[in-house]
Amino acid sequence: MLFERERVSMLSRFTYRLTFYACSSAFVVGAVINNLPSLFFVIFQDWFGVSYAQISLLVTVHFLTQLIVDAICAGFIHQLRWRTCICVSCFFSFAGLLLLGIIPQITHTYLFLFIPIITFAIGSGLADVIVNPIIENIPGDDQAGKMSMAHSFYSWGLVVVIILTTITLRIVGHARWYWIPIAWSLLPFANFGLFLVIPICEIKEKQGKIPYKKIVSSRMFILALILMLCAGACEMTVSQWSSLFAEKALGMPKVVGDIAGLCLFACAMGCGRVIFGVLGKRMQMVNVLLSCSFLCIFAYSLMALSPRTGASLFGCMLCGFAVSVLWPGMLSLAAFRFPGGGATMFAFLAFSGDVGCSMGPGLAGIVSDKLVARGWSASSSLRGGLLTCILFSFLMIGSLCIWKNKK
Repeated sequence: MLFERERVSMLSRFTYRLTFYACSSAFVVGAVINNLPSLFFVIFQDWFGVSYAQISLLVTVHFLTQLIVDAICAGFIHQLRWRTCICVSCFFSFAGLLLLGIIPQITHTYLFLFIPIITFAIGSGLADVIVNPIIENIPGDDQAGKMSMAHSFYSWGLVVVIILTTITLRIVGHARWYWIPIAWSLLPFANFGLFLVIPICEIKEKQGKIPYKKIVSSRMFILALILMLCAGACEMTVSQWSSLFAEKALGMPKVVGDIAGLCLFACAMGCGRVIFGVLGKRMQMVNVLLSCSFLCIFAYSLMALSPRTGASLFGCMLCGFAVSVLWPGMLSLAAFRFPGGGATMFAFLAFSGDVGCSMGPGLAGIVSDKLVARGWSASSSLRGGLLTCILFSFLMIGSLCIWKNKK
């Protein structure tokens, strides 16, 4: 049964609150899938004997798989039940994390790492497509604030992933790291059961839906795709490389590097999303995104160019705050501009965002390896690779200026 927004009872509001929490939990699963492998990069180098380029290839294949899933879903997601899609997503996420723990016990061959990477990337790609429209259709007001608040759980989930994984790794040791992804696989397994019973409203898919051909032919939507690409690249580059950057470039032990680098980034990103979730109704979205893009340029520069460890870590934290609103902000901006876009629109946006998530870390890894080949130190090459990705922030500023003028 479909519930009209203006006629939602107190009971249904309570149950839809559970829907919001379930979607927020799905973002926590996304944080596990997207960032748990990055905590094992140093272990992968020792365990599988891989280079920076091979590590960046894992990241690239991960997000390439996600964007392929996004592209496939964009054509027919409106024909499928959202509940079915999100449950399938939970299953693939569970299976991928389980395989990441099982396969290294069987073989130390680098190529076999792609099996779990691709498996849980399929689950993450499906979640990217379907969770956002589920949130957008939860009855109530201030959808932009609700979207940002839900996305903040990705950040807080990342903090929990970092702390628990780092502590557990310290206890069990590098030789038994594979038990950690097996333990994390219980979270998507629990989400699977939760999404079977919660209410999911699909009103917008049935009423006033804009044909997807009309959406993709719009110049404003093409601009939105470019902005999503930049948002994904800006966020995921630091998210994927901050742990290794703290260890190799700043000379920190792994435990300190994970907490000081990636954890500071995630905390700042979570705070930014909570602040916007509370105050979002009072802010003009395009101006917020422009301000965050300029701040991102400063943060990347400080992190990569400062000779002081403290300043580089502050740049990493500042970058987390700067990118916090970029992804959820663009989703809300596009949803406001194309109110009848539905799940198809979110699928295209997720596709573009995942292209950026693949391009950013991949570009940083390739540039770092090229600089190492030219005789640069590990520290300098990583700094140079990260600094290269500042180009995405400049592209985002230019695109936002065009968006603002055409509005």
